[in-house]
Amino acid sequence: MSRNGRAHVLTEPMGGGYDSHQVYAPGQTVTLPESIGAPVALDVDKLIQAGRPRA
Repeated sequence: MSRNGRAHVLTEPMGGGYDSHQVYAPGQTVTLPESIGAPVALDVDKLIQAGRPRA
């Protein structure tokens, strides 16, 4: 999660980094790569909310 309210998804690990870096905004859905072994789609709004400090 970034400070600007966006979700960053890094995939395709290579050496000391990642080959793919996608940025998603609120209102979008992140679909993770099939290589994780199960279909996973994440709501960016819920990710951002979960990443905020709790009162």
